[in-house]
Amino acid sequence: MSAFENDEQHAHLVESARRYVERGYGASVRQSSLAHPDGCNPARWTELAELGWLALPLSEAGGGLGGSLFEVCLIAEELGRGLVIEPYVACATAGALLADAAAPWPADAAAEGQCAQWLPALAAGARRIALAAWEPGARFDRQPCATVATRTDGGYRLRGRKSMVLGAPGANAFIIVARVDEPGSTGFVRVPFLVEANAPGLKLTPYALYDGRHAADLELDDVSVGAGMRIGAADISARIERFCEWSTIAHCAETVGTMAASFGITLEYLKTRKQFGRTLASNQALQHRLVDMYVAIEESRAITQAAAQADTVRGVSPAFGRSAAAAKAYVSQAARMVWKECVQLHGAIGMTDEYVLGHHIRRLAAAVTLYGDDELHLVRLASYEDALAMAPTERSF
Repeated sequence: MSAFENDEQHAHLVESARRYVERGYGASVRQSSLAHPDGCNPARWTELAELGWLALPLSEAGGGLGGSLFEVCLIAEELGRGLVIEPYVACATAGALLADAAAPWPADAAAEGQCAQWLPALAAGARRIALAAWEPGARFDRQPCATVATRTDGGYRLRGRKSMVLGAPGANAFIIVARVDEPGSTGFVRVPFLVEANAPGLKLTPYALYDGRHAADLELDDVSVGAGMRIGAADISARIERFCEWSTIAHCAETVGTMAASFGITLEYLKTRKQFGRTLASNQALQHRLVDMYVAIEESRAITQAAAQADTVRGVSPAFGRSAAAAKAYVSQAARMVWKECVQLHGAIGMTDEYVLGHHIRRLAAAVTLYGDDELHLVRLASYEDALAMAPTERSF
C-alpha cells in the first residue's frame, strides 16, 4: 500500500523534506537537539508530526496514512542529508509495527485497543515509542533472544536486557521482543510487548552515540505487563522480522543522504581550494576519486530503493531479507569508503568540530555498524541465497 500514487507525488515529498532541512534545520537548531538530554527536541518532533511524516508509516487501519517503506526512505534520505538528530527512523518503525498489529490478519482486539490508545498520539507527536529487539553482544543480529516473558495470572513477567535501543531516551514506551513458551509449540516463539517507560522494574541506561544521537540499554527485572500489552495474539515473528528490516533499510536511506551531503561539501572544497596556482579539482587523480565516491553513492541509493520496493505484507520472504541484507552490506562499505576519502581530500580540517564536514564524518562512521555491519549482513545474505536456491521461483526485485 502506498500513500502516494505516482512519481510526481514522490518528488513533492522529497522537495518538502529538503526544504525543511535547508530552511528549518540549521546549525543552531541541530545544536539545540544535540544539547537536549533526550536527543530529541520536542519542538522539532512536533514539526515532523505537523508535516505528516510521523503518520506516514502508520497503516490506514491504525489511523495513519498507509505509507510504504519506499516513502519512508525518501524522507529518511533528506533527514540524513541534513544530519537531523531526532530519531525518525527508529520511532517511525516502532509505530509502524504497532499499527500493523491492528491489520486483520488475524484480527486482534487487544492490538486494536493498543492502536486506538497510542497511534493518534504517535501521529501527533505527543508520544514516542522505540523498538527494543536487540540483545547485548549480538551485534544487531536479531535472532538471539534471551529476554523471557513468563505467563502469570492475567499477564506476563519480563526478565532480560536489551541493548542499543535507538530513540529510547524520552520515549513513552518500548516494543520489547521476548521469548514466550507457547502452548502446543515445539519451543519458544518471539513475541513483542508494549511496555511503558515508567513500568516498575524497567531500568533505562541512556547514552550518546559517536555522532551525537541518543540510545539506551534496557534492563527488565520482573516487569509485569497485562495480557493486553502483548502485541498480537498469534505468532507474529514474521512481522517482527519485517519491521526490523524496515529499520535497516530506512537507516541505509538516511546514510545515503549523509554520504551525498559529504560528497557535495568535498566537491565544493576541491573546486575552491587552490594549490600551486590551480584548484585541487583540476587534478585528474582527485577527479577519479570523486567519481568513485559518486558511483558508490548512486549505487547505494539504487540498492536501498530496490530493497524498499521489495517489501511485502507477507512478512520477511527470502527475497526481501536478501534485498535488505545486500543493501546494508553495500551501504556500510560505501559509507566507510566515502568518509575516509572525504577526510583525506580535506586533510585534518575534515575531522574538526568547527567544520561542517566533521559532523557528517561522525555520522557516517557510526552508520557503518548501526543495525549491523557489512560482515554481519554478508553472512545474512549468504543464508538468504541458500534459502532462495531452495525456492528458485521467487525473485528478489
